[in-house]
Amino acid sequence: MNASPFTAPAIERAENPPPLPPTGTSSPAPFFDAYYDAARKEYLVRNSGGRWLSHQTASFKMLLRKQGISTKIAEGTRLSPAEEIMLEIQDSRDVRYAGPLAGRDTGFYDECGVRFLVTDPPRILSPAQGEWNTIRNLLAGLVGADSEHGETQLAVLLGWLKCAYEALAARKRQPGQALALAGPVQCGKSLLQDLITALFGGRCAKPWRYLAGRTDFNSELFAAEHLALEDEQSTTDIRSRIQLGAHIKAITVNEMHSCHGKNREAVNLRPFWRLSVSLNDEEESLLVLPPITADIADKLILLRCTRPPSGFPTGTPELRSAYWQKLVGELPAFIHNLTQWQIPRELVDERFGVKHFHHPELLCALESLAPQTKLLELIDRELWRKNHRESWEGTAGELETLLRRDGSTVRFEVQRLLTWGNACGAYLARLAEKHRDRISPHRTATARRWTIRKAHQESDEPEN
Repeated sequence: MNASPFTAPAIERAENPPPLPPTGTSSPAPFFDAYYDAARKEYLVRNSGGRWLSHQTASFKMLLRKQGISTKIAEGTRLSPAEEIMLEIQDSRDVRYAGPLAGRDTGFYDECGVRFLVTDPPRILSPAQGEWNTIRNLLAGLVGADSEHGETQLAVLLGWLKCAYEALAARKRQPGQALALAGPVQCGKSLLQDLITALFGGRCAKPWRYLAGRTDFNSELFAAEHLALEDEQSTTDIRSRIQLGAHIKAITVNEMHSCHGKNREAVNLRPFWRLSVSLNDEEESLLVLPPITADIADKLILLRCTRPPSGFPTGTPELRSAYWQKLVGELPAFIHNLTQWQIPRELVDERFGVKHFHHPELLCALESLAPQTKLLELIDRELWRKNHRESWEGTAGELETLLRRDGSTVRFEVQRLLTWGNACGAYLARLAEKHRDRISPHRTATARRWTIRKAHQESDEPEN
């Protein structure tokens, strides 16, 4: 297997706690592993099938009795042999989190002061030689058919998949961009997301409620390597979009995340996550994505998807099942070729492994729909209407007051656009990044002021 174009530290599992000591009686110590979930006050025991199960006190005592450990208090002692073992487990084998953790193998870990037990590993597929024409045709038709940018899109997608798979298979920490797939209805976007889930360990979580701020509880996200968003669950509200952008930045680059389950204390853990978003390419659907500002641009890959001319062989449940099984069956061969394939030198990125790419048409559509673009349009319509000066200077608050005043031709549009505190200042800051020739900030001792210059259009009249 070729080395990945990045170097990242491997995730190491902690040494298991010491074995349970003898109880001072002739009763043997239990041969099974056991831990104590301090939050739920339950004992965790691996059963004969290798699965970790939670047991309350009475149930755990039954397991001890089955192993020949007495639950009776002998004369002259204060505790039964079973109770001695239970106290020892509480003292030396306590954990603050128990459950699946994205990217981690089963076992005990001790990181940053948090002791936790991973109960279920991801199901990582191994590479194998073979044919993968069905997957090849799916990817080529979905992102590679664009006449101008298809080759680049396909290389970026393969690079993103390669970096994520190799890091996950090696249990290495590696940041990865969010992947956004925009295209027409039923072009295969969701199908690709399902294939990504199968490639990344078989576990997927829907993070929208947490990312949109509708719940503070996110523990279910920590059990899945793939976080998948779909546009029908999302909103175009600008505040939600900005919040989504903040979450994308955290998911893509931060190692530590707060895991908060209902009725449980939050703990900091290091999951392995990759986030994908599928959305239609209509204007309203594109507005689900966060504004593409300088701090989010390199953390998002934006690919344009196309519908295959012949469609998919999924007209009946039987055909859909057969097609999916064929895709999944080709994954080992696809992985083999993916790990042998090298990312083109011009697309290698030191931080993420592969560089981000934004399809120009989608980026242009987002720019034209962005709230700051709308604000600039309103400024041009109102600010110079009765004023022939070449520039205007003032604070964001003064500009908003000017645009909202009685007699303003854009008053009602401004009310719909500037719906949250300091929206005007935030949009001016974004405009200053893109239109430095027109908008520039400068600070005084008491305020941040803006200079807005009038746009000059070239005359259509011929020169003399």
